[in-house]
Amino acid sequence: MSEDKPIQPPKHRKALKQRHKKDGNFLKIAILYSHLKELGGAERVILKQVDMLHKKGHDVECFFAYLDKNLRKESANPHCFTKSFFKSPIPNNPAVRIVSSLPLAPLSLSAFSKKEILICHGYGPGPWIGYLNKKVRGTKYVSYIHSPPRFLYLSKSEKALWRFNDVRETIFKLSRAAAPVLKIIDRIGIVNSDAVLANSRFTAKRIQAIYGIKAKVCYPPVDTEAFRILDQKTVQKTRKKFGSPLILSTGRVVAVKRWEWLLQILQKIAESFPTATLAITGEISKENEEYIKKNCSN
Repeated sequence: MSEDKPIQPPKHRKALKQRHKKDGNFLKIAILYSHLKELGGAERVILKQVDMLHKKGHDVECFFAYLDKNLRKESANPHCFTKSFFKSPIPNNPAVRIVSSLPLAPLSLSAFSKKEILICHGYGPGPWIGYLNKKVRGTKYVSYIHSPPRFLYLSKSEKALWRFNDVRETIFKLSRAAAPVLKIIDRIGIVNSDAVLANSRFTAKRIQAIYGIKAKVCYPPVDTEAFRILDQKTVQKTRKKFGSPLILSTGRVVAVKRWEWLLQILQKIAESFPTATLAITGEISKENEEYIKKNCSN
């Protein structure tokens, strides 16, 4: 059902899969999300899960309603097997595919006919497809929640911050008209999961409040090859250059994440630790440049 052929795994990965299959520990897994059009937090977690599960010898593919082929090629991870669960006649346009992913979810089920478990990320089509596939085939699925749908459950002012681009604006307008139905679909997909995971305690509290479910907190993985404990000499150089304590916060710099709160907190910290430094890293989209300028000027 895919438009693209996945990258083939190295020979030693194939050998590892064969050994796991022989030992009875080999699983065919599908990881689902609405889109891969940027490398935000959720997307990086998904790609890292694919990589880690492949290293364990499992057969893993990730499926998206919309797939930016150029972005996929920019990923340096050779084990990220990415596909779209839609056939090519549906235009490969982010707004069209993301919005269509719920009503056309039944058409995607053939892509998962040989999968033994589905890991469904976020809101949107993932948990809903997991539920439909479970009803049809009895396949178990896990819902990994990064945040309950912001366009359904945030306050009016927060929703205004969330819809900062054309795709989100389209989703928001449709959600206003179909909110009751979308909330039902969202709830059915989550409460019927065989397991529900949250990416933080904060998200787990929101899941409890919205769905009445106690989710298990499963923090995003840390790449220990890229992030490691520094030797004291390097630590001292860093402190001398940037100050101490050095507070690092990383993520997409968008207004809905309320980065200004972190700046306000830093002012309080600086009262007790005058040499404290805040470092913020992350992608800044054109739509949020004014938000950055406003907070930098303040």
